[in-house]
Amino acid sequence: MRFTRWIQLFTGPDVVRRYLAQTGDLTHSDQHQLAELAGLYRNRLYDISWFMRMLNESVARKANQEE
Repeated sequence: MRFTRWIQLFTGPDVVRRYLAQTGDLTHSDQHQLAELAGLYRNRLYDISWFMRMLNESVARKANQEE
């Protein structure tokens, strides 16, 4: 499981940050949660409508700051 691309855009949950930092052992429930998150993130990275929503949100935030 790699979360590095996702973490470049979003901070991510604590369990993902612990996994990437490789601090301590992850429990079985942590590993299960990571597997679920990996599937969710993978689906979002391949979903063009979700990508466009995120892109439009950042553009809208910049436009609102300019006003």
